[in-house]
Amino acid sequence: MQFNLTVCPDFKPDLISGWFFFNTWFQKQINQGVHLEIYQTFAEQDKAIEDKRVDIIYANPCDVARLVRDEGFIPIAKPKEKPDEAIIASLKEGSIHGFDDIPEQVRIAHTSARDVNTIGMIMLEPADLEA
Repeated sequence: MQFNLTVCPDFKPDLISGWFFFNTWFQKQINQGVHLEIYQTFAEQDKAIEDKRVDIIYANPCDVARLVRDEGFIPIAKPKEKPDEAIIASLKEGSIHGFDDIPEQVRIAHTSARDVNTIGMIMLEPADLEA
């Protein structure tokens, strides 16, 4: 059986060659064939995932949340000793110390990075906020 491996499409082109080296090393480690497929867009990658053509994926945080929740993937590896991609923070001296302290009318800062926004919104789910 051959596995299909892909990586997040937002990798810079000059880093792609490293994935081919990794793929060769990975095949030797698991003594199994692995085909590396590089998708040019998230839409192409999403279609491949939907069609069950992806077995292993190096995904950005946004995709990890969706892959685990909706597509049946499980995390099998993570960076060692790396900081989180997103945090929920409040002023130390402020009145918000937990989700129950968040008022009904609240302003939330966000970024244009969809992966960080998705993780942040998932982290805020216990607050039961509405857009």
